[in-house]
Amino acid sequence: MFFLKFFILSLMLFVTVGANDPILLQSPSVKCVTKGHTAQLQCTMKNATVKDTEVHWYLEQPGNNTKLVLTHDTRNITQRSSGFTERFQSSRDTNSNSFILTITNMQPSDSGNYFCEMWGDISGNGIQLTVTGSNPAVLLQSQSLESVTKGQTARLQCTMRNAAVTQTEVSWVREQAGNSMDWALIHDVMNMTHRILGFPERFQSSRDSSSNSFILTITNVQPNDTGVYHCEVCGNISGTGIQLCVTEITHLWKTKLLWFILGALFGITGLILFIGYTCLRKKQSSTSQSGAADDPDTTAGYENVRTPQNSQDFPEDSNATYTTLQPMDRSIYSNLKETDKK
Repeated sequence: MFFLKFFILSLMLFVTVGANDPILLQSPSVKCVTKGHTAQLQCTMKNATVKDTEVHWYLEQPGNNTKLVLTHDTRNITQRSSGFTERFQSSRDTNSNSFILTITNMQPSDSGNYFCEMWGDISGNGIQLTVTGSNPAVLLQSQSLESVTKGQTARLQCTMRNAAVTQTEVSWVREQAGNSMDWALIHDVMNMTHRILGFPERFQSSRDSSSNSFILTITNVQPNDTGVYHCEVCGNISGTGIQLCVTEITHLWKTKLLWFILGALFGITGLILFIGYTCLRKKQSSTSQSGAADDPDTTAGYENVRTPQNSQDFPEDSNATYTTLQPMDRSIYSNLKETDKK
């Protein structure tokens, strides 16, 4: 992807200046070097010769002003600025008509954007140099699939190992079925986002220093956002990619969902009515039984009623009149016995 960026910036330079005016081209646009190793940064000049031109090398870092690294004059004398040791060397390559900045024993503090300049107003597009740890940088995209409903927000994470995200430029690339990989945007170390045509502000890039991760946020996702998104640093180090799937609720599913919600509401309403009716019946029954137990006149009329032991002794007679038997007067019975004895 850095070739595409290099081409675009070169085209912008060509349009800005005249066809015969000197221009400076730097490639690659990003470069990663392991700590302790050597980096060579090239600045090629067109429409003029390097041997007759004085060149200045500058370093741009986040949070700091642009600093002059060194000046290499036409007498082949190098003058370094304060803070830059002999590890920083400048040379010329007449075969490629280029200026070369060589940095030995690279340190993490050397990370930044290096650009060449001549005549005070002509400069190159810059090379983003990142110094990694003892091992090369690694990008991890552990989330292999992200499924999002149309109109929602997608958040894609890319974690980096062996280098700091705050000192590294990242590119986000999208790969779609049947299409080549498209460069979506570049997020440089100066926290500037450069989007390619076709990727609006819905695509936002950020850094999370706590997890040392790059974050791509896509708001109001649309079906044509579907694809595999790769993060890339140093021009040749990339993650495995995250498949973004954008789903859409169809009219049929909306109708089914509506009927499901209505059915659930009717079911809940019926259940509430049934429970209320059952509770009411139980309450009425309990009230009736309690009232009968509390009224003594209710059972008083049944004290003299006796159940016959044998139903055959009492044949049914519709014209019969039943009276209550009274206990025999024992005084009368005693008088009768005395009369018989006499």
